[in-house]
Amino acid sequence: MDTLRPATVLALVAAASFIGAAPAAKGCSGFDGTWQSAWSEGTTILKIRGTAGTYDYKDGRVTGTIDGNVFSGRYAQSNGTGTFRLTLAADGASFSGSYVTSNAETGPWTGVCAGPP
Repeated sequence: MDTLRPATVLALVAAASFIGAAPAAKGCSGFDGTWQSAWSEGTTILKIRGTAGTYDYKDGRVTGTIDGNVFSGRYAQSNGTGTFRLTLAADGASFSGSYVTSNAETGPWTGVCAGPP
């Protein structure tokens, strides 16, 4: 009788646990969601609902408009203001874009969906 190799056993266990697994938690819906966000200053949690949101870095707020897969507008935080433009990925799980400060400094702004708003 043949014996199963350890890698085969692990694959079978993984497949069996996946079949019985609960569906993944609902994520973001368009830009509505909680995002693990990063830009040149660091990382933060960005929560968006509709065309407005907040983030925990320096009491940040965003407001704007959504046109298709693009969210653009203004941000404000305790140390300044500026504009942003974010483009949602086709799978809805991430966004990438940029910001411009009131001093005309620019930088990238990205995010990955961390869950519903």
